[in-house]
Amino acid sequence: MLLVEDAGLFVEALNGFPGVYSSYVLKTLDVYGILKLLEHLKSEDPIQDGNLRKAEFRAVSVLYKNGQTIVSEGVCPGRIAHQPVTGDGFGFDPIFIPSDLDEEGNALPVGEMGVKSTHGTPFGGISLEEKQNYSHRHRALSGLIQHLDSLG
Repeated sequence: MLLVEDAGLFVEALNGFPGVYSSYVLKTLDVYGILKLLEHLKSEDPIQDGNLRKAEFRAVSVLYKNGQTIVSEGVCPGRIAHQPVTGDGFGFDPIFIPSDLDEEGNALPVGEMGVKSTHGTPFGGISLEEKQNYSHRHRALSGLIQHLDSLG
């Protein structure tokens, strides 16, 4: 059995950058480089500001067993903060604010308040348990688990 997973941050205003280059960009530009690239995108209107800074984490998990393959994707929509937070998390967690979620766990548009919300706090400022409600990786791996029985 083989399990492979990869994830990246895709920023709409940067045409999906850093995307598949997320790991390299994090090592070379750090979160401050992404903030620098987006510093001209701001608005006094919080909804407009959130729309200008839209981003999403995407993860893909692949499980190979006995000649069969299962592929599952997970997406976490959100936006990029103006300043990083310190706390838990890694990678782009200090600057990524996930969208609020409805009762079923679906992401809501910027400006809509959900039943689950970080209240504008990036991933780096919330607990790991809370992050799992939104996590792209958690969603991708959950998709694999749902299809495990289909493998021989």
